[in-house]
Amino acid sequence: MYALLFGEAAARILVSVAPSSVETFMTIAKEEGAKATVIGHVGGRSLTVNHWINTDLVDLYHVWNNAFGKLFS
Repeated sequence: MYALLFGEAAARILVSVAPSSVETFMTIAKEEGAKATVIGHVGGRSLTVNHWINTDLVDLYHVWNNAFGKLFS
């Protein structure tokens, strides 16, 4: 799971497409020989990645916004 979510392999990217475009995107990826996996969705008030992550966006924003202050205090 860690490698899927946070791996820094040179060929790994995160792509967001409209729900209506997922099938088209997956078809193009396959035609181009690129491995693609749907790992979550965008929308609403939480970040959800399959069954691994389900966190409120407000909480994530506060962690992101205060990270450096906490690190150096």
